[in-house]
Amino acid sequence: MVKKISLRQLVSLLTLYLFVFMVLTGLVLYIVPPTRVANELQWTLAGISKTEYIRLHTILSFGFFVVALIHAWYNRSVLWRHLLLGRQTKIWNVESIVAIAFIAVLLGVSYFNVPPVDK
Repeated sequence: MVKKISLRQLVSLLTLYLFVFMVLTGLVLYIVPPTRVANELQWTLAGISKTEYIRLHTILSFGFFVVALIHAWYNRSVLWRHLLLGRQTKIWNVESIVAIAFIAVLLGVSYFNVPPVDK
């Protein structure tokens, strides 16, 4: 007898797996030489060229985006509670401030070309 597939569990696992592979391909792309140099050297890792890693990373990222939207839909009640958690007594809770600060730091580091993103 075949067990029925749980779409919610499938989406959660896809979100995790796509995230892991997206991070791995992103790390490879971060450490590999610039495309012109990689092409001249015929650089590969595990038989995959930089151009192929770029394509793979793009496809994985798009897949992650789609699956993350579905994951958010399945978990919308929990996400909604997280967004509204501190709003009964105050506008901002600590978690919201920390999350926004973390993203602001990442944006600032990227915009101002601070190491290690100054490649």
